[in-house]
Amino acid sequence: PSPWISSTQTPKSELKDGQIRFFQKLKGFNESSRMMEQDNEGNIWMTHGYKGVYRLQLNDSLDSLSVKYYGTEANLPSRLMINVWKVNNRLIFTTEAGIYSYKAELDAFEKDSFFSSVLGEHILVNSMVEDPLGNIFYIAEGEVGVLEKQINGQYVKKYQVFNRIIPMLNDDLQNISLVRANEVLFAAKEGFIWFQLNSTMQANPSFPTLIRSVYLTGTTDSLISQGTYWRKQAAQRGQAAAAMPSIPYHLGGIRFEYSNPIPNHENSTQFQFWLEGLEEDYGEWTNKRDRAYTNLREGAYVFHVRSLNIYGQTGAADSYAFEILPPWYRSPLAYIIYTILILAGAYLLYRWIESRHQKKTAIITQKQQKALQQKESALKDSQAEIERLKTEKLESEIKTKNKALASATMHLINKNGFIDHVKSHVSVVIKKSKSQEVKHELQRVIQSIEKNIAGDNDWEQFEIHFDQVHGDFIHRFKMVYENLSPQEIKLSAYLRMNLSSKEIAYLMNISTRGIEIARYRLRKKLQLQRSENLQEFILKF
Repeated sequence: PSPWISSTQTPKSELKDGQIRFFQKLKGFNESSRMMEQDNEGNIWMTHGYKGVYRLQLNDSLDSLSVKYYGTEANLPSRLMINVWKVNNRLIFTTEAGIYSYKAELDAFEKDSFFSSVLGEHILVNSMVEDPLGNIFYIAEGEVGVLEKQINGQYVKKYQVFNRIIPMLNDDLQNISLVRANEVLFAAKEGFIWFQLNSTMQANPSFPTLIRSVYLTGTTDSLISQGTYWRKQAAQRGQAAAAMPSIPYHLGGIRFEYSNPIPNHENSTQFQFWLEGLEEDYGEWTNKRDRAYTNLREGAYVFHVRSLNIYGQTGAADSYAFEILPPWYRSPLAYIIYTILILAGAYLLYRWIESRHQKKTAIITQKQQKALQQKESALKDSQAEIERLKTEKLESEIKTKNKALASATMHLINKNGFIDHVKSHVSVVIKKSKSQEVKHELQRVIQSIEKNIAGDNDWEQFEIHFDQVHGDFIHRFKMVYENLSPQEIKLSAYLRMNLSSKEIAYLMNISTRGIEIARYRLRKKLQLQRSENLQEFILKF
């Protein structure tokens, strides 16, 4: 559709004898107007509340209008809330998404570079007026201010001083009326607010933030500080290092009350707080004048609070340091008791294991002695028969006895290894213990252990009996493979006995993984192929 619109009629008036009277209606346009301004070419620009922008041009006879409509297709962000103002001898259009100006060469709108840089890209201006000195007063969404024109032609934005009147302005019909240079009237809810711009006016002084009181919270609150401290024969603000309180863990709830002594702005001042030791930094600004913390863990804390007045000034921060003591079960004394109990428990466990082992050994020894006694009695009764059986049966019995003796020797080696392992652990406990009494008792335990460890000839005894049972295997194996280490000889002997890797690891006091590595090295020294089984090779040797 064509942007040029013809409608019914628009009223026309004339000024005569100092009075405005109705003259006639102009043909071609019949829309309600939100705001209207005339540009330097004589065009009348009119904005509608929700339809967009219209450009009106009078014909030569001044009885009709030609109209062109502009909406989102002309680069306007929307058709709503558009106003037109004449500022600095040019027209600007305020929208929901910032301030625009008309470009004749494009016959479209674009963001106004000057106002976008000074007021922001997306500001919504509801009212604007320019005084004879070039100062531009404005009311925007959440902000009121003035662009004060300087001698050099530049503008300085001032808005903090207007913050106090924002709650007084109308919510819907916001308007600024020019009185004279540097003087305007703001439409308020209960009348008007007169303002005179003074280039020498100073910002209101900033006041410090004050912690008024500190309470320990619980069933009843207990006051522990009123923000003043007696130092040098006088009451002074600011907490001294010696005044930091130590608070028991069960009273770990604390509440701070703070304020800023700015006159007449108690309800508009905002606060920001930070509990150092719990929080990383200051939080959001809030109008709350107290802050409570509960269930604080033990440690040192510093509470910081600062304020922000309506002029954007941040008051000096105040702080309060305190310490939460640990509960009794996390105190240094408690940890010492825990250590002593653990050591005592380890000692008692060791004694229990040792006692149990000794009982088992005594039972085994008793059974062996009883068996030997029975065999000796049987041997005495059948000496004649034994003398006649010096053949294969006698040799078989001897091998059986040697095998049993070799097994007993292995049990003895296993026992010594276990006792030595326990001895090593007890030695580590002695080094870590700080109690001399515990060290002395553990030394006595080690002496008892050393009395129960057999001599160094255990393996030699085992080797002798093993060779008797297994056909002089160890001697023959050493003769063929001279480069084998003692550990590898032992491994070969245990493999000859067809023991599992877990059993061998227990006898040699190393891990199962260590046994696998030892088996691999033994295969390399025996130069076995991958297809050959190590245990079968040793059994057949």
